[in-house]
This record gives sequence, C-alpha cells and structure tokens, in this order.
Amino acid sequence: GTPSPRAGDDTVTRLLIGAGQEASLQGEHAAARDSFALAARRSPSNANLAYYLGREHEYLSASTDAVRQYCRYLKLSPNARDADEVQGRIVRLVPRSQLALADEARANFSSGVALLERRQYIAADSMFGSIVAQLPNTPELYFNRALSRVARGERALAVEDFQKYVDLAGNPADRAAINTAVAG
Repeated sequence: GTPSPRAGDDTVTRLLIGAGQEASLQGEHAAARDSFALAARRSPSNANLAYYLGREHEYLSASTDAVRQYCRYLKLSPNARDADEVQGRIVRLVPRSQLALADEARANFSSGVALLERRQYIAADSMFGSIVAQLPNTPELYFNRALSRVARGERALAVEDFQKYVDLAGNPADRAAINTAVAG
C-alpha cells in the first residue's frame, strides 16, 4: 500500500506529494521525481518522500540517486516494515564490484582497529590509509588513523586527520573531546 502524506506536512507539501503520485501512476516519472524532490525539500524528515524519490530515480535508471534516496529512507525509518525489501533494491542497484569493494573495506577497517588495539600503530596507519584511498569520504577512517598517529607522536598529521573527521562527520558528538586532544 501507498502510505499517506504525514499529518505534519503543510498543504503545499501534501499537494506536491499528490501531484507526484498522480504523475507516477501516469508513467510520467521525471515529473513525479520533480514533485517529490520539491516536497522533500519542504519536509526533509519525511521518510516516505525519500522512498518515493528512490523509486522514481529507479524508474529513470538513475541508480546512484535511487540508492542515495533508499539509504536516506532507511536512515529516517530504520524500523520500516519494508526495510528488507528496500535493502534488496539497494543491493540490486549497486554494481557487484562496489559491493565487493565495500566488503573488503569493512574487513580492512576491522583489521585496522585490531592493529590499533594491539598497538601496532604503523601497520594500523597504513591499513586506514589504504581504505581512505578507496573511500575518501568516510569520517571513521580519519578518526582511527588520527589515533594511530597520536600514539606515534605525529601530532601535525593527527590534527589534520581529526580535522578531516570533524569536517566529514558534520558535528560529531565527540567534537569537544577531539578539540581538547588537539589543543593539548
């Protein structure tokens, strides 16, 4: 079933959602996408809109945009009844080579953390560095590499990594602690 617009959305947002649904039913997926995109700007926390946008991008063969919206949907409604179905859509849309890359990066990240815990800081730094080359927008990589650099006394490089972590993470909860560590 199609979820109805949320009670919290204003009249214009509800009209845009209705127009998007109507366009989608007519097979006018570009118009539907545009209506849903406008509605999503007005109501950024509406999970249904993220799903609708993902579906329209999928119809339009815009896989990257579809995956981004489906991921946003799952982030906005982690306990959604259709979460498994949406994850299945994501897996279908992401090229196999990228899924393999993500699995490899996850394994390497775990190895890097294990190296940190064993105080093998040079190896940990190297491991996180190799993943950064593949996934340069992943804040946790910079954070962990910074820890290995702090432990080795490479303060300037650690500060760079902590700064990159804060920039990528937006406003992380541990920002104050990092600022204290960097200042000290």
